[in-house]
Amino acid sequence: MPAALARAAGHGYRNVVSDTRRKEPYSMTWQRIGDVEPTSLSDARLQLHWAAQAAAGVGRSLLTKQPDFSHESFEWSTSHQALVEGIVEGPPAFRSGIRFRDLTLLLIDGGDG
Repeated sequence: MPAALARAAGHGYRNVVSDTRRKEPYSMTWQRIGDVEPTSLSDARLQLHWAAQAAAGVGRSLLTKQPDFSHESFEWSTSHQALVEGIVEGPPAFRSGIRFRDLTLLLIDGGDG
C-alpha cells in the first residue's frame, strides 16, 4: 500500500498533533507504528470508546457547562501522552484522561499540565 494511501486509510500510521494549548497553529506529522490490519482493531476500538466514556463522565458531571459542549471535550497532553479533559477546580484541582497505549484511565493533579 502506498504511504499516502496508508496515511489516508490510517493503516500503520498514527497522527501526532502538538499540544492544543499552544498559541501557534499545530502541525501534524505521521509516525509509522507497525503493520496492523485495520479490521483486526475492532475490539480495541470498542474498548477505547467505552473507556473514553468513563473519562468523559468527569467533564459532563463536574466541569462548568458550556453552550458548545466543550466541557465534554478532550485535548492532547504531550506530557502525559494521553487525551485529557479540562481542569476541575477545587481542593485539589484535577483532570481526567485516558492513555491509549496501555488503556489507562487517569486522574491528574490540576497543576500537572
